Amino acid sequence: MADANGLLMAFMEPPAAMEDEFNDWYDQEHLPERNALPGFIAGTRWRCLHGYPRWAATYFLTEAAALHTPDYDRVGGDNASPWTKRVTGRTIGRLRVVGERIGKGRAAPFDQNLTSRLLTARYPLGRAKETALLRALEKATAAMTEKPSVLIYRGIEASAGNLWLLAAFRQPAGVDAMAAQLGEVGGVGAAHFNLYMPHWKVLG
Repeated sequence: MADANGLLMAFMEPPAAMEDEFNDWYDQEHLPERNALPGFIAGTRWRCLHGYPRWAATYFLTEAAALHTPDYDRVGGDNASPWTKRVTGRTIGRLRVVGERIGKGRAAPFDQNLTSRLLTARYPLGRAKETALLRALEKATAAMTEKPSVLIYRGIEASAGNLWLLAAFRQPAGVDAMAAQLGEVGGVGAAHFNLYMPHWKVLG
């Protein structure tokens, strides 16, 4: 499997009356459509246990440039399907994050089958130096008792000026323990700190 050097995350939630259709759209059309695109390695959906909004999707990419291809343009923006436009037009709390990986070595996407909890955290750089914050994040995650699989991305495009930490835990983990070690790192407080569990499509 290719390295996940790029990242696309989408956060949103539908009105309560539209939740069933929202999940049908995501599971039946949107996620399969995105996963079939060149440069998309693995797309996974997540349900929020702590934080907002209620739903998230992570798409690990070979490179962030996979979002700037004719194939992607054919299904995105004005070219999106009528169902996509209907559903997304009614969602709230929408946030789109694009990032490029920081670090060397292998960067395999997280395996949904092996992930019990996923932490997504955003650290605004502001006056903080990226290298110092990165070292602090690496030190903080290495010190955790239940050491997670960790990927760190530099925000680009709409999410520029942030470092995004994604930490996958094999066992259920409480947000309080995570916040004690990762809520503030290197003097930088997390501006987004959400905990998710995998969403499994209900068949039948």
